[in-house]
Amino acid sequence: MFERPSPAYYDDQVIAVVQNSSLFDGIDDMKDTTFGTMSGANAAPLLTNKFAETVFSKEIVQVVEDDSSHVIFDTWTLLQYPTYQELSDALEEGTVDAMVLDGAIAKTYMNYKCSILPDFVVAEQSFGVATQKGSDLSAPVSDAIQAMLDVGTIETLIDKWD
Repeated sequence: MFERPSPAYYDDQVIAVVQNSSLFDGIDDMKDTTFGTMSGANAAPLLTNKFAETVFSKEIVQVVEDDSSHVIFDTWTLLQYPTYQELSDALEEGTVDAMVLDGAIAKTYMNYKCSILPDFVVAEQSFGVATQKGSDLSAPVSDAIQAMLDVGTIETLIDKWD
């Protein structure tokens, strides 16, 4: 399927963003609330695992939609949206109490009305470039990423765009 990815070039966290008006001080305040993610992203399974590991939640009570876009757990509800913009709109409208997504993407939607939920990280992630298994591009892509890491090009770009 895919070759081992290139060296990691970016580290990020999956985080939760809440409206400032919500007055949530941390995850312990968020039982019986609704979390939103983008469908197809890894945030929903990571969040589900995190809650199971921390005993925040133990079980699914009801799958409302066959595509798992609406799932009710014992202590929280999950809603998934087709785009990040729709997810952000759901947070702003109050349809979800928190949106869970990669930190780099969250920065795109941050404004004076919302903030990152303090002291709560769903998961740490490292990003690399994957190529198709057996591809002639695998080695050159990995070499190019490593070269950009070695000379500081990637660090410069991250500093510029972060």
